[in-house]
Amino acid sequence: QNEKTAVLNIASYGPAAVCLEASTWSDYSSGIITSASGCGSGFLDMNHCVEVVGYAFTDGSNSNNDNNSKSHSGDGEDDGKREGYWIVKNQWSTYWGMGGYAYVSMGDNTCGILNDMTQVYM
Repeated sequence: QNEKTAVLNIASYGPAAVCLEASTWSDYSSGIITSASGCGSGFLDMNHCVEVVGYAFTDGSNSNNDNNSKSHSGDGEDDGKREGYWIVKNQWSTYWGMGGYAYVSMGDNTCGILNDMTQVYM
């Protein structure tokens, strides 16, 4: 799935179940997980499923906080490579990550987040 379609689907239909590669996530506590974290992005690398509940675009300053977020909803615009992150809910308890959530970088199919995104809509 391409990223523009994924963003439009999350904006239109809501959260999505995603299977990805999370072997490096056990020590995650905050910030944005990037492809440099060491997780794989291949389809056969999948080893964990989570829920993508939203996304945010950033101004591109590479800061790991919310102060530079532009949007938490989709407007359908596509200006090339995205600067932003997926908001991911994990089931490893609220003690993991940021209250049970993680931010996963857009733009590089980080940890294979775009490989197997599934949604139900009516």
